[in-house]
Amino acid sequence: MRDIKFRGKNKDIGWVYGQLAYDINGNTYIIQEVELDSSYGLEETMLFATMWYRVDKETLGQYTGLKDKMEKKYTREI
Repeated sequence: MRDIKFRGKNKDIGWVYGQLAYDINGNTYIIQEVELDSSYGLEETMLFATMWYRVDKETLGQYTGLKDKMEKKYTREI
């Protein structure tokens, strides 16, 4: 299975890379780290974001899987 990666620009630290997420208010986030937790007594394991950054929607891009001759990853706007 192919990993789908995104990037977006955070106003404080610049470009961040990871998984794409939205909240109920329409804010856009890039999640870099998640943690599995099964301590709630449920049969299923829950996934919690432990490191995420709010990014500007206008800067979102998705990694295409291609690289140029300098090994820079290509992205496309979404």
